[in-house]
Amino acid sequence: ENTSFTVPDLSGKNILIVEDDTIGMGMIVNLLKPSKCKIINAVNGKEAIEVIKANPETDIILMDLKMPVMDGFEAINLLRNDLNTKKIPILMVSSLNSNDDKVKALICGMSDFISKPFDHTELIIRVNSLLSLYIEFLQKEQELQEINDDLEIKVKEKLERRVSEIKLASIGEMAAGITHEINTPLTYIKGTMEMTRFDLEDMPDNNFKQ
Repeated sequence: ENTSFTVPDLSGKNILIVEDDTIGMGMIVNLLKPSKCKIINAVNGKEAIEVIKANPETDIILMDLKMPVMDGFEAINLLRNDLNTKKIPILMVSSLNSNDDKVKALICGMSDFISKPFDHTELIIRVNSLLSLYIEFLQKEQELQEINDDLEIKVKEKLERRVSEIKLASIGEMAAGITHEINTPLTYIKGTMEMTRFDLEDMPDNNFKQ
């Protein structure tokens, strides 16, 4: 092991370890303790699914492949098909080293793989690396969401302004039409009254006698 290696500070991070072997579990827990992270554990895939539902803030999962009740392959597949857990990074920690197993794990949705027996420093580095990438991904996702929300607001405001402009234009046209309709009969009436007045002025005075 590299004694000069400094364990990263993972305080505030939640790590789920899924391992049916007590000794293997204890080894990983002892390795991660100095990083000040919160450690949650499960002894098989089925229990891991239940534990993670109770701890949705889990940041990373260290998963063994060969376990009773439910193996790592099935557990990963279920996690990747759940909207609440599909993005959580999963580090496969297993003694299964065949290419077929690795390919199968990748197809299921494994993020990274480390073989048993593993180098202690390498395990911590891989965990820290996956966590860093995951945090960066979440930040970028949040930024994109904020940009999308901002665009939606701007588009909505522009549409509202355009609708208001169209409404005002329609009201203006309607008002002009109504004014025209009102003015037309009034002009006609006014013209008729003027003509009648002229006719009356031209008529001679008539004195009606008894």
